[in-house]
Amino acid sequence: MLAKWLFPLFLILLYGCQEYSTFEKRGDKAALVTPNQAGISEVQLVKWHVGPPLSKQTITKGIRFEVTFPMLEKDHLQYLVDHLKVDSWLVRLNKRTLTRAARLKPLYYIPLIVPQPRSVGSTLRIRQLEKGFFKVFYKAAAFSPRFAAIRCPQFGHRKVILDFQEVASSGRMKALKISRGNKKRVYEKVEKFSYEPKIVDGGRSLLGKFDVEIAFYDSATKTRLSNFASLSDTIKVTKERDGIIKGCNNYKMQDSIDNEKMRQFNFGK
Repeated sequence: MLAKWLFPLFLILLYGCQEYSTFEKRGDKAALVTPNQAGISEVQLVKWHVGPPLSKQTITKGIRFEVTFPMLEKDHLQYLVDHLKVDSWLVRLNKRTLTRAARLKPLYYIPLIVPQPRSVGSTLRIRQLEKGFFKVFYKAAAFSPRFAAIRCPQFGHRKVILDFQEVASSGRMKALKISRGNKKRVYEKVEKFSYEPKIVDGGRSLLGKFDVEIAFYDSATKTRLSNFASLSDTIKVTKERDGIIKGCNNYKMQDSIDNEKMRQFNFGK
């Protein structure tokens, strides 16, 4: 009998503690949203078991991490959808080193509205994705699932990550301003985000700082509707080394590789 009352109470407390993003209308065609409870967590190394014949040696494929997205109150999100044409988050990952800053490709969009079944009166419903996962892999593992399954990694990959850390920010995220001045057509590739962790090519080395940025997006017209704002946390890979894989010195891939595809691949990352 006690459990019957405790479970509803737990749900009330859980949703009552939800911290929503602040929202402010700025006339008929603009709005300001300051995200809350958004960041990076659960950073883990992804090991790669390699070496013939039984894959008993270990190097690093890359890192895996969880992203928490901002949450908006239903009425506020409904206003963004109805009046400002927002239907998704636009997400991009960045890698920064001492010498350069690079945007990792592709961009992703996360739908905030989805079609309803015909049996339901409304044609659309609001759906906020609270969390998602990304994997930033070395080039040898990110190139294709086939390459990631090879016991002797290609491109000379032997890297082992020795030290990394999650760096939390003490401040709030920068506000997202939806306005005519921030609208920009997106011409590069944008992939739909799914519940499966997305694999991103981080290059031959993962030394550096990784951050995630979000913006409001209209996927129907491929238009970014706001500025980008970085999530409050970053990942910093501070130390890696080259390992040794025994038995791979004279290894050659048994299957033929599409040479044209390899020529088009950007080896310089």
